Amino acid sequence: MRNLAIHTTLCGFFLLLLTGQTTPGCQSQQGIEGKIVFESGNQMPGPGVQREPAKGVKRELLIYPLLKATELEAEGNGFYSEPAQPPVKTVTSNDDGSFRVQLPPGNYSLLVREKEKLYANLSDGAGHIHPVEVKPNEMLQIEFKITYAAHY
Repeated sequence: MRNLAIHTTLCGFFLLLLTGQTTPGCQSQQGIEGKIVFESGNQMPGPGVQREPAKGVKRELLIYPLLKATELEAEGNGFYSEPAQPPVKTVTSNDDGSFRVQLPPGNYSLLVREKEKLYANLSDGAGHIHPVEVKPNEMLQIEFKITYAAHY
């Protein structure tokens, strides 16, 4: 029994070391998971309109402590300057746009690196940039849409 526990611990350690992720049950599963998608073209509803579906994309996702838009320089169309503080975590999505990152409970802002700048197109009523709340023992499901090339 003791050998099984050691083996399980070592497997979890090497999985964390190689992939940045843990095995189920090794650690509380809390953070953010989802998909980063790119939308382009005409997204307006209407008869005979052919909309291009959103496509999952590989992008760098930067997770910051909760940021207000007034803390960054807006460069238009959802693009922002780099914040003064470094991100809490950075993760790169897979080719299909999927990602998973563990985080401690708290409030965060999400931005993606796009065209050598940072991009986010959501804010709340208080002016926070793409806010998310990570709760204890919960994986928050999100879809991060990159929409600057889409028309609505």
